[in-house]
Amino acid sequence: IVSMIYFMLDAENYRLDTEYENHLIYKVAL
Repeated sequence: IVSMIYFMLDAENYRLDTEYENHLIYKVAL
């Protein structure tokens, strides 16, 4: 399930790769 979510997010935010990664880091930090 998690891998599918990552795949969907990656497909939608492919052009915002750096912002997407920063968002994940922010969520993990919380």
